[in-house]
Amino acid sequence: MTFSGSLKDKSIARLPKLVENLPEDKKVLFHRMFRFYTETGRLKLPETMRDWAISKFGECEEQQIVRVSNKMTPESTLFNELRAKRPIEAKTSEDIEKLVEESKGDPFCNPHERTPSDIFGRIEGRHCITASNIAKYDYLHAVIVFKDHTPFVYDEGKIADYLDVAFKWFKRAKEYDSSAKYPFFMWNCLWRAGASIIHGHAQALISKEPYSTYEFYEGVRKDYTEKYGSDYFEDTLVPTICEVV
Repeated sequence: MTFSGSLKDKSIARLPKLVENLPEDKKVLFHRMFRFYTETGRLKLPETMRDWAISKFGECEEQQIVRVSNKMTPESTLFNELRAKRPIEAKTSEDIEKLVEESKGDPFCNPHERTPSDIFGRIEGRHCITASNIAKYDYLHAVIVFKDHTPFVYDEGKIADYLDVAFKWFKRAKEYDSSAKYPFFMWNCLWRAGASIIHGHAQALISKEPYSTYEFYEGVRKDYTEKYGSDYFEDTLVPTICEVV
């Protein structure tokens, strides 16, 4: 399946129009294999960071997000051109603790003045606070900014607080968009996990469509129940051989 037109016309942002202009047989084939949506992600810039944000990202308080999902696999990809403009702190060094120390003073160290907020505000816990991701994966996407600078966290109380704030954010985001009912929490520590900033943080997203991992395991759960008459996730809690021994 190919789309005709110039390279500029093939921008992923024009996908709805490109699909609409396909011959009818190709359009049927496309919709058989794929689904997609385009949504606008919104955020609020504090005046203290507006000039910096516009110089790096342009007008970013509204961002076009395109998501394409393969119905067969199920794999999906999220597109946002601003992702390519993120400042990245990734460095190569064996002395990680030194890099952590040298990176102090980054925007996450002062989130109220140097990070955007969601248009429905921030949620703050004892050990973290939310910010709107300035280059969103999806149209509802927050960063859980840790109040401690270090990305290495071993305290159970802090981890519980990060999760609690994330769930409160999911609830607030769903109140903002009632169709958003599929949450996703991700903690990507340092650049090998895809983080672009050293300061400790996690990610919270929620969408009107399930993310691929959820969709995969939902399929596993249904197949397992049909075959064995019990729930896959409940059965994974059965004591392991090591515990029995």
